[in-house]
Amino acid sequence: MLVRVRTARPGPRYSWDERAKALRLVAVEHGLAEPAEGGVVARTEGRPAGPLPVLLVADFPTGNEVLVEARVIAGLAAEDEVVAAVCVPVMDDAAAKAWDDVPAARRDLVLARAAALLKLPSLALVVVPPELTCEAVRRAMAEAAEARARRASGTRYAAAWRVTGPLRAERSGAREAEPHTVAERLLPLLPWRFQQYVERLLLWDERLLAFVERPEMAVPGYIRRRRLPHAIAVLTDRQYLWMEDDLPPGLTLTNWGFRAVSLPAERVLEARVARERGVATLGVRVLAGEAAAALTYRFRADEIDALSEVVAALGRFARPRPSDLRRMYPPSRPESPAVHLGIGDWSALDKEWREGAEAGGVEPCRVLAAASAPPVARSAGGCVLVVRDAALVASGGKRRIFHRVALADLAGVELTLSLLGSRLALIGPRGHLAAVDFEYPDAPAFLAAFTVLRHLLGRVSPIQREADRPGE
Repeated sequence: MLVRVRTARPGPRYSWDERAKALRLVAVEHGLAEPAEGGVVARTEGRPAGPLPVLLVADFPTGNEVLVEARVIAGLAAEDEVVAAVCVPVMDDAAAKAWDDVPAARRDLVLARAAALLKLPSLALVVVPPELTCEAVRRAMAEAAEARARRASGTRYAAAWRVTGPLRAERSGAREAEPHTVAERLLPLLPWRFQQYVERLLLWDERLLAFVERPEMAVPGYIRRRRLPHAIAVLTDRQYLWMEDDLPPGLTLTNWGFRAVSLPAERVLEARVARERGVATLGVRVLAGEAAAALTYRFRADEIDALSEVVAALGRFARPRPSDLRRMYPPSRPESPAVHLGIGDWSALDKEWREGAEAGGVEPCRVLAAASAPPVARSAGGCVLVVRDAALVASGGKRRIFHRVALADLAGVELTLSLLGSRLALIGPRGHLAAVDFEYPDAPAFLAAFTVLRHLLGRVSPIQREADRPGE
């Protein structure tokens, strides 16, 4: 990667003479040689959080504002976030190959130099491996590129599906960093309650790629035709989201709530659409451990063209190419210093929660989300804890004995938010693996758990995808 040196070691300073087309010696600085020169990663300039700092460990002075091709040997983290990269010049054959190759005395001086440049105490800095540092560098470059694209577009970045604010008439485009997609522009044409459903379940930076509305409709049944509620299928760069009214059609004119099913786009193995007896059926197969979950959704026959576009978009996730739109996840390793989604450490949890989880054989770990509901007349209540690789669920009763469900075995997450009763359910290959019932006033905590779960479900490596495809 390219590093722009900002605070070089003492030595000669040059400037470019445009008339002579040569470098001109303009000054000679004297002083003690620093253990490392300060700079930034060149392609992270313009990032909202500022360019990513770099400590360049070199045995020779380079000069201010000089670009140097560098190799990462370590990183410095503070409060679970990479705050600087430690690099060496690529062209220096005698440079250290790894952080441990740097003499111990110089390593201490580099940490002190970094603390001075970052204005942080030395004890707050932790050395992390180069792999994690490279991931942080890539994220910083992506953030800088997106910020530059937003500034170049000349428009304020805001999601069109944010129905609480006015919709701006901004120009469209094909790039990922464009303000709005076609689907985001058309979403305000939906009924108001569905606009609110989408706004409540999508993250602020989630891009909406397509949606298909299904009005109330009747489908053939075993004895008589069955009426299906009003629903909408939404495809984003992170998930396939199905939302429908909680109550069957014709019972009431009041909106009582909705039921949502989220399937991570990265786990989609296959998507098909078929037309039969005046009904278009969308079928989706989703990776769930060593098996696959098959889910079907029915629409009116005249929506088959729109569904074909959704199937084509899902197919790009099932067979990803380098040019396809993908999202960037936090690193999956527990030692990662990346920003966590979570709420705190195990010791900060309620005592009953800790005792119940430990009784279920769960070892202390970092909790990313937690929600609980007391038992009432209409629901048994329960608790759900989300950790790095599993969901811990306890349903009903005062004894909180948790059942551990590995995230790798899940196909998706289902959330029902209704005034008549709400539920968070984990979907496996053959139906629900676990569920917690709760009342509507407890919805915020369970909505947060739903969001964290669907985010974690998408972290599937390409190797795991190929190795775990059932029947192949």
